[in-house]
Amino acid sequence: MDDRQAQWATQQRTLHGLSTVEITERTGHEFKDVPKLAGEAKRRAEIARLRELHTLKGHVESVVRLKGIDAEVIQGSYTV
Repeated sequence: MDDRQAQWATQQRTLHGLSTVEITERTGHEFKDVPKLAGEAKRRAEIARLRELHTLKGHVESVVRLKGIDAEVIQGSYTV
């Protein structure tokens, strides 16, 4: 079943002008690694979110980013 799915995916990518070899060479990852990579990205995002919630520095950086404030101006105003 996996071979047929892989063949179908390859055919679909070819129909849309995408190359599986190009992606594999560029990233160094196979398509079977995609769920693992997505899980790692989700984990990193959750860690960043928790950092923003639970640390002063994370909260300040989040507010600066959201409001578009120049971080250099307030750099000396707080230390963590």
